[in-house]
Amino acid sequence: MTVTLTPADHAWLARQVAAGRFHSVEAALSAAIAELKARDSAPDLAWAKPLVDESRAAIALGEGVPLDDAFKHWDATLARLRR
Repeated sequence: MTVTLTPADHAWLARQVAAGRFHSVEAALSAAIAELKARDSAPDLAWAKPLVDESRAAIALGEGVPLDDAFKHWDATLARLRR
């Protein structure tokens, strides 16, 4: 297979190789393909967006809990459960 890159993409890849990020242009392209494959196989987290939006809205209203307080609460709950 022959892949034709734009001059700008080829120059960018050549700079990455020159900077030592990759051993060759082929290695850089292999890394890019591996990243695309990983993204393609990543789980769909769209279900979490409404929960994140709800949490952000609650924080904007001042309903959040400082992280240190949350950890203390969780630690106390775990200690009670372990008894």
